[in-house]
Amino acid sequence: MKKAVSYIRISSDKQDNQRQIQDIENFCKKEDYKIVREAFSETKSGTIKKRPVVLEMLKYVDDNQIKYIIISEVSRLGRQNEIITIIEDLTAKKVCVIFLKENLYSLNIDGSINQTTALMINILAAMAKAEVETLSYRINSGKTFAIINKQHWHGTRNYPVGYQSVDKKLVINPSEVPTVKLIFSKYLDGWGAVKICNYLDSLKILTRSAINGKKINHKWDVGTLKQILRSKLYIGERLWDKKYYHVPDLRIIDDITFNKVQQRLKLRHNNSPAFSKTRKYEYLFDSRMIKCKVCDKYYYGEKRYNEYKCISGRNHKGCQNPAIKMNYIEHNILLYLLEHWSDLLSDDDNTQQDALKIELVLQQQEHDKTLQRLERINELYIDSKYSKSEHQLKTQQTTEVLEKIQQNISTIEDKMTTLDISTSVLKQEYNIKGESVELQATFSKEVLHKIIHSINVSMVDDKQSIEVLLVNRQSFTL
Repeated sequence: MKKAVSYIRISSDKQDNQRQIQDIENFCKKEDYKIVREAFSETKSGTIKKRPVVLEMLKYVDDNQIKYIIISEVSRLGRQNEIITIIEDLTAKKVCVIFLKENLYSLNIDGSINQTTALMINILAAMAKAEVETLSYRINSGKTFAIINKQHWHGTRNYPVGYQSVDKKLVINPSEVPTVKLIFSKYLDGWGAVKICNYLDSLKILTRSAINGKKINHKWDVGTLKQILRSKLYIGERLWDKKYYHVPDLRIIDDITFNKVQQRLKLRHNNSPAFSKTRKYEYLFDSRMIKCKVCDKYYYGEKRYNEYKCISGRNHKGCQNPAIKMNYIEHNILLYLLEHWSDLLSDDDNTQQDALKIELVLQQQEHDKTLQRLERINELYIDSKYSKSEHQLKTQQTTEVLEKIQQNISTIEDKMTTLDISTSVLKQEYNIKGESVELQATFSKEVLHKIIHSINVSMVDDKQSIEVLLVNRQSFTL
């Protein structure tokens, strides 16, 4: 008897897999196949890729040297082009896949590829994919028609506050209208979102989650409240598929009230660049300049709190070396340099030479990395990972970067041979008023990175110590 495994799939719990089981059993008795373990069975849509049971079956076939997989029909294995890849992999391993309904065998009796089956599977897979796309289009089209023309509600039971579904139609819920009007009224009276939420809780007005029993003691939150204040549904404008449709029957709030609320929401929004999530924070001491001497890692700029923090505590407890306020460390280092620049940078030529040497090493490292990247692009092209046009484009871009780095290296080498820089280049103006120092100018980030080698943060007697090392081997402690 020939050892085999079987695969069975149904799309939902409403369906029955007994027909597939019976067909496979009858076939095995008739053709002398032996199913070596219980069927690999699952309840999932065929449009889902990398289904767990399929992956389990493929692993079992590899581990136990099974040569036959029996399936009732092609569509049971899937409705995506993924099934072609699966069958090709199995065919390469000399595993024959048998589809009963279509009477298809992926391998011939002598173990060679059955070209007719390969062609048929490609055709059936394409037809199945087209069927899925057509079905998806019809579902979305029908849903859009029902929403626009019949005002149907398609979603969860968490209807927007003030509405309910009656016979699938979204209508106003009279019992919740006072809550919506109260929210808009209090916000126009100058109340904040948190205050309104607390007020609604004090009145024991239930949230949608509490009404549906999902979260019995659920309280009003600011996010939900602001969604209500911004939703155009309350003025009869329903959003569907990125378009608004006018539905007068759903209006609860008048236009004047709604527009005033939007104006207040806009005015209360903080547009300051300092609070922008997309703003690029320009920290002076990035590029891992601040070293943590507790765990030998480095500090990074945390834009949310304007602090430098040890990277070891980013995703877990870390070394517990405290964070440093950006304003403190940047201001004090700049201030110290401005007051003592003549002492610290007395050996200016050597300092600049050291800075240029460091920059030269960094450029040479980048040069080597770019060369490796160019080699990797050629390897990917040879392995057919890149098309000819992609290979040409990426090669051209990388070559341009390489040429720019080579120019930088040449410029640095020229500077090192003809270095004649006076200390006035680094001199910055400052005024001393009594005991306080008012900075009139400051070192640029580029200059700081050339004269500061590293900033070491350590713990001494439970106190944080910050030591600044310069490229001329001098140092100072904050």
